[in-house]
Amino acid sequence: MPVAVGLLIVNVRAIATRPWAEPTGLDSTLGLIAQIAVSAFWALVVTAYLRRRPAIATNSSPVTYVVAVTASFLPFVFPLLGERSTNLAVVAVADLLLIVGTAFAAWGIRHLDRSFSILPQARAVVTTGPYRLVRHPLYAGELLAALGLTLLAATVWAFLAWLALIPLQLYRAQHEERILADHLDGYAAYAAQTGQFFPGVGKRKGSHLGRSER
Repeated sequence: MPVAVGLLIVNVRAIATRPWAEPTGLDSTLGLIAQIAVSAFWALVVTAYLRRRPAIATNSSPVTYVVAVTASFLPFVFPLLGERSTNLAVVAVADLLLIVGTAFAAWGIRHLDRSFSILPQARAVVTTGPYRLVRHPLYAGELLAALGLTLLAATVWAFLAWLALIPLQLYRAQHEERILADHLDGYAAYAAQTGQFFPGVGKRKGSHLGRSER
């Protein structure tokens, strides 16, 4: 929570201290929209965290904990892995990816609401909003936004960090689904009809689940 509040303050401060009087181009406009999207994302994280209901069950594995925290905060390392690209076309594409990815993840948090968590926990089956399309819109959105940060950094190290983020998110998804399968009714049918990160891709068969799944 302190980290989320701190990031929200940093992003709001960055927006408030922008040189508004200066003329803006497409890259500056997209950058502003990206900052607003990121601020909205962290505001939703803070709100959802404060409102969330008690967990029915939690995966207490130390490895799962480390993976969840690492995957959540690894994208903040990306800007340190290179200087911001000066290619306006690359910057525009990167900002668009950041905007779309962050907005999709924020949409997911908005519908998770009181079921939000960073660690794999079971609270309720959510099937509204982006959860009608995929089982893990937060992770999908974060990967897309992180790809935008990778393009902005424009280095091999940033790209390698993004590649490392993919298996971390997959690991989180698998362990999250496992605990949801064991403790929530109705998830098996939902998972059999819904893709994991992409619509229609990664549907789960009932034989691969416990009682249910997210």
